[in-house]
Amino acid sequence: MNEMHQDDRDQAQALFKRHRGNMIRMHKEGVLQTYKAYDVPKETEAEWTAELIDELTKSLSILKTDALEELEAMYKIGQQPDIYEGILKFASKQVLSADSIVRLIYADTILNLFKLMRQAPPKETHYKSLQVTTELLEDVIAKPLVLDQGRELKPYGLSDKKSLNIRARQSLDEAREVFGRFK
Repeated sequence: MNEMHQDDRDQAQALFKRHRGNMIRMHKEGVLQTYKAYDVPKETEAEWTAELIDELTKSLSILKTDALEELEAMYKIGQQPDIYEGILKFASKQVLSADSIVRLIYADTILNLFKLMRQAPPKETHYKSLQVTTELLEDVIAKPLVLDQGRELKPYGLSDKKSLNIRARQSLDEAREVFGRFK
């Protein structure tokens, strides 16, 4: 921002980050006009978005899915490949050790974001997407139901291991169909 004071820049950046760069969120909370008054250049917003993606990707966890949900929401708005790649990389290295629900959530998120892609990703990403998603879902089906303390099945529309397996099988069938479209 060329002629902005540092205080204005900091305030604009704070608004941007608090609302994850989402103008609709800003509008709903009544701060969009305030943000627009700062006249932030698109290049600066792109930098802030990259910083947000980096922060959230580093915050991905098998214990909490907040960062995953934020990244998914950001991807739905802007389809930044860095988001998809970051989630895929984290899932391939960390999520197999997670509880059953987290494995299902990450697999479903990868599948949902893949379905939003307008064009086929690089072959390596495509293959890795199929591999990670099927591995997570097959793991959910094959292993006993494991839930971290405080996590329940009911919020996910599930009641027991059988319902979890049915859901995982449905996702697995969908994954094989969806990933097969881009081959």
